[in-house]
Amino acid sequence: VSVNFTGEMFPSTDYVVYITLRDAAAPTPNTSPVLAAIAISTQTCTACEFPQVLAAGTCDCVTPSVFTVNLATTASNFLLKKEFFRAIIASQLSVDTVQVRVVSWAPNLEDGTLAVSVSVLPNNGADVLTAASVDAALIAA
Repeated sequence: VSVNFTGEMFPSTDYVVYITLRDAAAPTPNTSPVLAAIAISTQTCTACEFPQVLAAGTCDCVTPSVFTVNLATTASNFLLKKEFFRAIIASQLSVDTVQVRVVSWAPNLEDGTLAVSVSVLPNNGADVLTAASVDAALIAA
């Protein structure tokens, strides 16, 4: 049996995976109780010195690109679709969604938009393409 994980995992974090079986062929699919609980953890990383942070999924310290975008949406709509907005921002910057983090957001009272502060992390300490991609997108905007 193989198990595929989707989503984000971060260094220095403990996780528990619960395994269950589901009979999808039965007329009324049933799910068994938890068969196993497996405790796993990711490697422990040393804290980075400010302004650096850990790269997504590694223990490399990197300097994020931080900028603010004004979105034509409300705070409540943004919260409902936060992952969607992260994916759109990542796509426009040609980076992976896991590299994009929302730092903060607040209504922009001047024009009715939502000011969203975004941080984009390089993949690792040797990644210079992410910062170049972000810089090029911001210059073009």
